[in-house]
Amino acid sequence: MFSRYYNRGKIMEIPENLRKFVKETIDRAKAIEFSSQDPFRAFGFQKNPFEQSVSFDEINILIEKGVINTNLSKIITLIADIDKSRQNNLFLDAVLFGYRGSGVSTLVEKAHILVKNEIEEMQNSIIIDAKEIVSSKDLNYQPTFSSRNIINEIAKYDIHDEEIPLVIIDHADYLIDFFVTFLESFKFRFPKTSVLFVFSYPAWIRLKSLITTINYTDQFYNSTLPAIELSPLDEKSIYEILSVRLSINGQIQQPFSPEIVEAISENSLLNLHNAIHLTSLICKECFYNGYDKAYIELVNDISSLLDYNSFNEFYNYSNEEDSSRVFLLTLITLKSIGLDIGISYEELVSNLNIQKTTISYHLSQLLKKNIIVKRTLNRKAYYKLNSALNTIADLYLITEFSKKERRVKLSSSTRQNEGL
Repeated sequence: MFSRYYNRGKIMEIPENLRKFVKETIDRAKAIEFSSQDPFRAFGFQKNPFEQSVSFDEINILIEKGVINTNLSKIITLIADIDKSRQNNLFLDAVLFGYRGSGVSTLVEKAHILVKNEIEEMQNSIIIDAKEIVSSKDLNYQPTFSSRNIINEIAKYDIHDEEIPLVIIDHADYLIDFFVTFLESFKFRFPKTSVLFVFSYPAWIRLKSLITTINYTDQFYNSTLPAIELSPLDEKSIYEILSVRLSINGQIQQPFSPEIVEAISENSLLNLHNAIHLTSLICKECFYNGYDKAYIELVNDISSLLDYNSFNEFYNYSNEEDSSRVFLLTLITLKSIGLDIGISYEELVSNLNIQKTTISYHLSQLLKKNIIVKRTLNRKAYYKLNSALNTIADLYLITEFSKKERRVKLSSSTRQNEGL
């Protein structure tokens, strides 16, 4: 028996036995399971440790090491205070704000589960991630659609409206530009449900400026518990978190070592996301180059390639007393949250009482040092903070800005007439 097929117009005949041989070979090949090429698995991890959910055993270890105790206590206390306000029929809302890159979302998630396990009245509380729900079209927020998305997400839990004690909205930065509209529509639908908003530091400062400008301050603050600030991570805390994730049976696994993890922590710019990114790249570098162990020079070289060594330049800028460049950089940081694509040159001009040529000069210097990045849309430039600098920007710029009580006129990222 033969099988025929056409190849370039010619009839080709293949013996049936040969076809059977090829088919059986292909079937055997499909059955072979190849070993994973994931660098972490090659060094003995079951999978990339940073792609796994944080376990309560790890939370317990970090508490024993004194890493997350303060922040976890603040979150639990605030949720308990919300519960107390409900018992008094006040239904107060609350605000948490923290430094970007400090693992706030993970901590809030774990605290929420722990509280639900201890406080019966909080069993029907819900956590929502605005980052995954808020919508945009052509780089513009869609306030009505986004608000409806959040309400629909809550409805999926099939809980009667009046039985929902608390909705925690993580990444509430994404609500800033339509916060008042959202809160009023939410309260109309859920009048007896408290809301805990989780903001980044710059988002909270920007929101305070916004609601003050539109005279919404009293209405908001009178119905809200005091806003609670979560502490940033220091190098030691980042070291402990990485050590827990990179350990097997209590020992830091190759290609890492205590010295390497310490170097990663020192190069992370106090940002846990930077530390995780750097750790993953080091593991890949060791895997593909056949290194059994990482070395300090490798950590420094990769940090340099990622521009994680720009801390000194940024720190020098942020310490300039009453500098126009500091305020310019602060404005850019305030517009580097949520779905914002940055701040335009025109917005900078409207907020800075200095010459346009001076603004252009400062922008060019910040771009040259990779402290900010530039994006052009419809021949219009927008400037955004280099995300690797998020944490130190919050620490050294936004905290000082908040003390000065300066008001800004940052426009909404909804640009109806710009055709974006």
